[in-house]
Amino acid sequence: MTRRTERRPWLTGSFLDRLPEAARDELLRLGSPVTFPGRHVLVREGDPGSAVYLLLDALVKVTALAENGSRTLLSIRAAGCASPTAGVSTSRGTRPTSAWPASWST
Repeated sequence: MTRRTERRPWLTGSFLDRLPEAARDELLRLGSPVTFPGRHVLVREGDPGSAVYLLLDALVKVTALAENGSRTLLSIRAAGCASPTAGVSTSRGTRPTSAWPASWST
């Protein structure tokens, strides 16, 4: 990701799209941009979770492990969205879902 404060169209209805312009600019200014390599798992189900990611240039799929052991697609997230399960954790302090690059089969 790169630091972006320019005005750009975000995915309609996404977190960044719904923020007032001044709040969005301030949030983007305060954040620390990071870049992940392709095929990198952004968050993994069961891992401790405290970071929140704002997706600036991304397309990720959110999955959860079903009781039968298969991985179930819950949603697709794109630029303007907050990371899946942002600020959410189980009673053990772990993430309830995983987020994968949308172009990578799991």
